[in-house]
Amino acid sequence: HAALKARYAASIRDARVEAQVEAFVVDIAGVDELVEIQTASFASARRKLERHLAELTRTEATVE
Repeated sequence: HAALKARYAASIRDARVEAQVEAFVVDIAGVDELVEIQTASFASARRKLERHLAELTRTEATVE
């Protein structure tokens, strides 16, 4: 997990690892992207993913 975070963070502009984003900590936060690395079930990340996907949908709807 740590090796994957390091690898992806190296390719993301202004990457912050284990970054606080609203009420959650995400594995990697860049200027315009979030990366959550799961090496097992997505069940543990469900609430976090639902929240961020809902925000993304609202942002895209506002831009259009």
